[in-house]
Amino acid sequence: MPASHKLNSQFNKDHILQAFPKLANDPSFKVDSPINPDYNCIAWAGKRWRVNWWPYKSDFKLDGASYEWPFGLLRDNTIKSFIALFEHLGYNLHPSTSTFESGFIKIALFAELDPSGKTPLLDRITSHAGRQLSSGLWTSKLGEGFDIIHSNPYDLESTEYGDLVYILKQKFS
Repeated sequence: MPASHKLNSQFNKDHILQAFPKLANDPSFKVDSPINPDYNCIAWAGKRWRVNWWPYKSDFKLDGASYEWPFGLLRDNTIKSFIALFEHLGYNLHPSTSTFESGFIKIALFAELDPSGKTPLLDRITSHAGRQLSSGLWTSKLGEGFDIIHSNPYDLESTEYGDLVYILKQKFS
C-alpha cells in the first residue's frame, strides 16, 4: 500500500500542515473537497474520479471502492511504471519545470525517500502524483482524504511523500 494511504479520513487541515509543513507558507493552500475514498491521487492526477489507480497484483473492490491498474501496464509501484501510465494517457516526459506553461497540463510524480541514495531514480517507489490546473495552481488528492489546492508541487516534498522526481506534460485539449 502506498505511503499516501496513511492520509486518511481522520486527517484535518492541521494534520495536513503537520505532514506538509511547507504548505503553511502557501497563500493558495486550501482544502478543496470533502473526504472521498472513491479515488486516489494517481487517478485524480489522471482526471478520474471514481476509481483508485494502484498497481496491485489484480483489480478488486473494497467497501464499494474500485482499485484498478488501467491499460494492462506492468503492475509494480516504481516510478517507471507510473511514467508509463501517464505516457499512455498522452503525457510526455522530458525536461520540464513546475512553472505554468499556457496550453499545457502537467503532472508531478513523487517517490518515497531513498535513505541509501543508491536506488536508481526510475526504480524508486512511487508515493504521489499531483496535477497542475489551467490557473497555474496545483491540485492533489491526499490519500483517501481531501483534495487540496496549492501553489507549488514542491510544497508536498516531505517524509510523507518523499521527493518530487519528475514532471510530465501534455498539450491541453
